[in-house]
Order: sequence, then C-alpha cells, then structure tokens
Amino acid sequence: MEYTMQDVTLLGAGKLGSALLRGWQRAGRLPGRAVTKSEATAGMVRECFRIPAGTSIDEALVGTRTIIVAVKPHQWPEVAGTLEAWGDGGGTLVSVMAGVDCDALRRRVSDRVDVVRAMPNVLCSFNEGVTAVADGAPAHVRALFAPLGTVLDVPEGSLDAFTALTASAPALVLRLMEGFTDAALALGLPADSAQAVAAQVFRSTGAWLAQSGEHPAVLRKRITTPGGCTIAGLMELERARSAVGFADALLATARRASELGATKSVLPKS
Repeated sequence: MEYTMQDVTLLGAGKLGSALLRGWQRAGRLPGRAVTKSEATAGMVRECFRIPAGTSIDEALVGTRTIIVAVKPHQWPEVAGTLEAWGDGGGTLVSVMAGVDCDALRRRVSDRVDVVRAMPNVLCSFNEGVTAVADGAPAHVRALFAPLGTVLDVPEGSLDAFTALTASAPALVLRLMEGFTDAALALGLPADSAQAVAAQVFRSTGAWLAQSGEHPAVLRKRITTPGGCTIAGLMELERARSAVGFADALLATARRASELGATKSVLPKS
C-alpha cells in the first residue's frame, strides 16, 4: 500500500507541531491537513503553510490514513474520544506525545489501527532534528520523519529517556551557550560576534564528535595541553561540577517525561 503526505493529518500545531510543519515545508513535504485547538491557530497554519486547517477533527479525518498526534499529553483523552470511530478500515496513528505509552493509545482506537510512538525534537524545524521511532515502526512512519533529520530506532521503553536527550536537551544546551556568550561579552567581543562564535563552536564540535566516532573524553584530551589555558578552564568546570550538573538536568527531564503520562488521566476505551 502506497502512502503519501496527502493522506496525513496533523493534530496539534503548538511548539512541536509547528516545528514539524516548518521542517516539512522546507523539505516540500507538507501533510494534507492540520487540526488545531483554536481558529486563530488554524488561520496561522493556513497562512504560513498553505494547507487546509481547522478545528474539527471529525471533518479532517475523512480520507485520512495516517494521524500524527502532537497535542499535549493531558489533552489526549479529549482528542481520543473523537478518534474511536476512525480507522475501522485500517490506518496508522503516530503519537509524538511524551509520557503516553502505546497501551494507552491502543485502548482508544480501532484494533485495525497501527499505533506507533515517535519522539522528534524542535530542531526538526531546521531539518537538523533527531527523531526516535519505536522499534518495529512501519517504513512509511520512518519516511514521515526522514526529511527532518536523523531517524533512530529505539525500544519503546526508552522513549522517555530519549525525550530528555533530544527533545529537552536543546534548551539545556542553549543555556550553556548563554554562558559562553556572556563570557565572550565580558572579554570585549561585540554581542553579534559573541553569539556567532558560540553557535559555530558548538556546531563544529558536534560535527567533529559525529565524524570521529570517538568518545568525547578522547577528543577533549587530544586538545588539552599540559599547563595550558584549556586545562585551566576544565579545572574550573570540575570545581563547578558542571558535567555532573548537566547530567542531573537531563535525568530530571527524563523523570518528568515519565510523570507526564502518569499524572494526567488517560481514560480507558468505552
């Protein structure tokens, strides 16, 4: 069976949903339609992305073969109530919600619907994202996210951890970049130069790590000269426990991702 983007309906156009739309727009692969919570947001989608958009899920599902659920986890029970009659002829539901597992999703849709979890991050908007898809995802689901960056197969039980490492990590990395920029300003660099240097250093260091295939510690030691300025800076980071603090922050986001599904009621199928 051949799948096309015209068969896809996106539910939700918040931060993550909008990031997906921007990435698909850049790749020339926008979905067939979108459904949003408000008419104002639907109007924004129609204007910016030139695809049909509205607030009625029932109307949008006519002819839809793949649904991407990009609403907040606590909104899932309300959305699920409109999906129970969909998919009797088959279909695919792809959830990009944190903390709502496949069992909770399957309880609310037809047995003939394939349910898949995926976890993209906001960097998909620049086609530089990372998306985890649960092991065993159909090829057409992987194809949805392939234009947006790297796609990785991950056991479903690890998706919440993946949320910490990719979906939440950009904000944490940006906080580090703020510190880098502040230091550059303190050293007398103009603000625009400070930000440009920060962006390039983080970008090129990431590229070096990806291309080398080596552990970060190996690369770090390679460019650290005994008695030099680099080791002085590294010792200051050690005194501040920066590496441990960053790891703790990532672990906190993983715990919160697990809590999101548990603290919001996901009603059983009636």
